[in-house]
Amino acid sequence: MWSASRIARSLRRCLWPMSEKSFELGYQVDADGLVLMKVSGAVQLGEESAEIVSRVEELLRQGHRRFVVDLSGVTRMDSTGLGRFIAVLNLVKEAGGRLILVGVREHILKSFRVTRLDRIFAFAPNVEEARRQLESV
Repeated sequence: MWSASRIARSLRRCLWPMSEKSFELGYQVDADGLVLMKVSGAVQLGEESAEIVSRVEELLRQGHRRFVVDLSGVTRMDSTGLGRFIAVLNLVKEAGGRLILVGVREHILKSFRVTRLDRIFAFAPNVEEARRQLESV
């Protein structure tokens, strides 16, 4: 007999396969001081996604103020993930910087739209366009 918890576990495996890449964060600073961050996998509840905030805090302490965050590799984002990006945006703005999200998949962008966060975040289709937006200010 199938219990409710067993059914829930099976559904989670179907909806979110075990092969899904876990959270990953990488970054590089280009010659102009622009921080290019690459986020991939699931940005959700857990200590892993808190790394986004701590990494941005560290980069702000080093004097960086322009951030482009590539979300093209993000497969899933929950409310905690959205909260991490709100925290990052607030930190960057408080420091007088700018942040642009690029490569956001449609299902992730829908989360930003539903919560109306698309009104406070800047988006660009790719890194080159984000760079142009940052240079035009």
